[in-house]
Amino acid sequence: MNLTSMKELRPLMEKHGFSFSKTLGQNFLINAEVPARIADNAGIDETTTVIEIGPGVGCLTKELSKRAKEVIAIEIDSRLIPVLGETLSDCDNVTVINEDVLKADLHALCDGKERVCGVTLAQVDEQRKPIPGTEEYIPCDTLLLSVGLIPENELSLGAGIPMDRVTQG
Repeated sequence: MNLTSMKELRPLMEKHGFSFSKTLGQNFLINAEVPARIADNAGIDETTTVIEIGPGVGCLTKELSKRAKEVIAIEIDSRLIPVLGETLSDCDNVTVINEDVLKADLHALCDGKERVCGVTLAQVDEQRKPIPGTEEYIPCDTLLLSVGLIPENELSLGAGIPMDRVTQG
């Protein structure tokens, strides 16, 4: 199944009673080249554990699973869990967790050693500044965000994070 084709996805989504939620920022990849390109440029290999936040219907997840040792996909929308069960049924190295990532015990899920050592998550205020006391450090070696409409390049640049010239991310 081509997970970037709405024509192919629509019957599966209807079977499970799923429809997109703009309030959750659900916008799915529709260009078949994009998931492979993202996975190719993520710098992951067969020793990498990846945490993917917001796998949607699993098109990026499937590509990550071809390259990584393990993919842990955390999806907040319970309506997507049966859809992911079908779209990722052939991916033995993928674990799907139906939970709010801010409430998940990510410490128990990964222990990064080779690249990124971890990330710090925090609640933010109206100006998108971290709220002191809400920080949580999560060890991992790769973190990919698939969270809809968040303009990650603008946020990253605003935070003083340089953009990669190759991936523009």
